[in-house]
Amino acid sequence: VRCVALVIETRPDCGKLEEGNEILRFGGTRIEIGIQSVYDEDLIFVKRGHSVQESIESSRILRDLGFKISFHYMLGLSQDRKKDLLGLKELFTNPDFRPDMIKIYPCLVMPGTELYNLWKNNEYIPISVEESAEIISEAKRFIPEYCRIQRIQRDIPETVIASGPKKTNLRQDVEKLCKEK
Repeated sequence: VRCVALVIETRPDCGKLEEGNEILRFGGTRIEIGIQSVYDEDLIFVKRGHSVQESIESSRILRDLGFKISFHYMLGLSQDRKKDLLGLKELFTNPDFRPDMIKIYPCLVMPGTELYNLWKNNEYIPISVEESAEIISEAKRFIPEYCRIQRIQRDIPETVIASGPKKTNLRQDVEKLCKEK
C-alpha cells in the first residue's frame, strides 16, 4: 500500500524548511498555505500572526522542496473592495506568489471572535455576497489557466454565521456573472 497524494494545510509561519522536510518524510505532495492576504495591515487587523514576507518565504521554500502550492485567500478583511481585487491580482502578477491552486474565502463573522465584537460595534462591515461574486468574477480574468480554483466559499451552515456572505453556493453566482460579462 502506498499513499500517492497527501495534502497538508498550514500557516506561512509554520511552513518553512524544517516543517517542509518533515512533510516530505510523511509523503506529502501538496501544501495549502493560509496566506489570507497580501497586505500586512490586513494580517495585523485580524491578528493572523504572520507577515506577507513569511508567506513569500514559505511559498519559495516549499516550492523548492517540490510541493504543489495552494493558497487560501480571504476577501473582505479590509473595508476596501478594490484592494481585495488588487490583492488577488498580486497573487498572479508577482512572481513571489503564483500558486498552483487557490481557495477563495470571503470573510465570515463568527460569534465569539474579536471580529464579531468589531461588527457588533459597527467597526467592521463584512463583505456581501454580491461584492464577493463581483470581485471573484473580475479576478477570473487574470487567474491563469494553470491555476485551479479549488473552492469558492466555505461550506459552513448559515445558522452559525453572524454576518458576511452566508451563501454556500457562491461559486454559481460567480459563474453566472462571468457568463454575463
